[in-house]
Amino acid sequence: LGGDIQLKPEKKYQYFQVDLAKHANMGYLDKVADDGKGGWTDQGENDMRELPVGKQTFCDVPFDIASPKPAVVLHSTTENRNLDMPKQVNIPLDNRKADSVFFLHGSAWTRFPVLFQYKVNYDDGSSEIISIRNGENVADWWSDPAKHGESMALNNTMLAFRGKNPINSKLGFPGVSIYCYEWLNPKPEKDIASIDFMTVPASKYAPVAALAGLTLGRKSAEKAKANQLPTTAKVEAPIGSSGLKVKSGDQVYEVFYIGAQGLEPTHPYYKTALAEHQKMLDGQTVKLVYGPVKTDDQSRILAY
Repeated sequence: LGGDIQLKPEKKYQYFQVDLAKHANMGYLDKVADDGKGGWTDQGENDMRELPVGKQTFCDVPFDIASPKPAVVLHSTTENRNLDMPKQVNIPLDNRKADSVFFLHGSAWTRFPVLFQYKVNYDDGSSEIISIRNGENVADWWSDPAKHGESMALNNTMLAFRGKNPINSKLGFPGVSIYCYEWLNPKPEKDIASIDFMTVPASKYAPVAALAGLTLGRKSAEKAKANQLPTTAKVEAPIGSSGLKVKSGDQVYEVFYIGAQGLEPTHPYYKTALAEHQKMLDGQTVKLVYGPVKTDDQSRILAY
């Protein structure tokens, strides 16, 4: 999976964008480092100045980016930055249902496995904790997104935005990044009262966590039915060296491998690859694992 992570979720939702203006405590543009009044991580010109505000769409998901302070930034002790920021922020959602929740977020100083958390609070008093893991649900904002391509794809995380600032431009770095993580709600029938954005004491409050956008996705009944795909199926036949035909119930599907193009029929080893592919699949029942993108631009089903 070379290059940037340019994935998009399935177009199956009706969206509700949460207004974070009441909770936002940091801008994106910063001029003076370590003054407690700047933007993003309070590192002077090393900021997120190119991220646009207002109604924006990233990875085909609409977000409402607040202004003039667009980011909700949590407490951090690294280099004594963000000491006055809250360790936890509660975001009321007024008892809305969601099949997925999309978090537009970023992080700095990411040397711990779990960088921050969200707590989804249902109206019946139950809750779900979402641990945001480094390299799976977010990555350091200066990190090359391609380094985490496969692990992020397997964890419903997409590169949402990449921009520049004077510091990374001067040093020749490709840019700074924000990610969109789609969390699949295990209790979509329940109303969500609120979501807590939280630091993790086990990380010693070292990471800087920043939330820029929050959107709920709700399936319609027709779209939900249309997007049902099998998780296990019986192999019918290979499709060249790039995929396979499988049968689940009475339905036959053509499924293509994620990250593998296969060989062209004119390739000198095509026949050998086809024979080995057939031998490997013959009579097998397979497990199909989907990423956040279930089809390509040719409407072909993609899976591991």
